[in-house]
Amino acid sequence: MKVTSAIKCSGVGVLMGAVSLTGYAGSVDSIPPQPVDASTFSKYEKAAGSCQQYIERAAWKYRDNQYSLEITPTTCGRQITDQDTAHFFDELVRDYADPVYWKNTHGLRHQLICHFIIARNKPTWNIEPWRPDVGLDKTIEGSAEFGGGCNPADPLPYDTP
Repeated sequence: MKVTSAIKCSGVGVLMGAVSLTGYAGSVDSIPPQPVDASTFSKYEKAAGSCQQYIERAAWKYRDNQYSLEITPTTCGRQITDQDTAHFFDELVRDYADPVYWKNTHGLRHQLICHFIIARNKPTWNIEPWRPDVGLDKTIEGSAEFGGGCNPADPLPYDTP
């Protein structure tokens, strides 16, 4: 019998009942859970993302007469590659997507990606839900009126998804 899946739930390792049934004639319900060593969990955790935590802290701030989410990435979060952007954004949404302030998810994602491209080493990153979703290229170009890159001002002439 070989254990084929395990998950980590709320910081506690949990063994799923999935097992290889090759050559087994009994009921799946009668197969007792098999022990899994800690290295099995770390293998699965690393597959989910390269950082244990991507964001050191973030807070909604009122600046320039609008709300902005100020993000301080962890050292690991600041160094991620394209493949981990979704994990970073998932942590951001999970922990900081306040329903009062969080709007324009697509535009916020483009602003975050823009920071990875042109402002990775800034101490903090600010993303603003009030900025229009203009697509990634125009977000990177930004607007001179609003300080350049990552600060889009003019909306696209059509609705984005």
